[in-house]
Amino acid sequence: MSDHEHAVFRDTISPDELRISPAAGKEFARVCQASGEDKGIRIFVTGGSCAGMSCAMNFSDRNEPYDRELAGDGFRIYVDAVAMSFLTGTRIDYVSDDSGSGFSFENAFAVIDGGNACASCSASGGGCA
Repeated sequence: MSDHEHAVFRDTISPDELRISPAAGKEFARVCQASGEDKGIRIFVTGGSCAGMSCAMNFSDRNEPYDRELAGDGFRIYVDAVAMSFLTGTRIDYVSDDSGSGFSFENAFAVIDGGNACASCSASGGGCA
């Protein structure tokens, strides 16, 4: 990068960077509407557990200065720029079967060759196992 070129911070997330399945999109919209407030969903990355890095989700009512945002039909997802660097290429799905239901994160942490402790998220708990 030359002295005249500068990295540009993008505040949006493209659908190619974070892929949301139709089932996950419907569930994100449902839980956002059920919150009764104008809230989005924050996805974040944590580290230090015996399983390595993991991700979690919670409600957020605002976009922070270094967040990137993906707007869907009835929902907004916020991911800070650092977490997004670990989640690029991730596909989020929502699965429901006899054993329960929750969000699944496929291909999370691929940029660091795995370490995916975020394979299945609980819809009620909002965190990843």
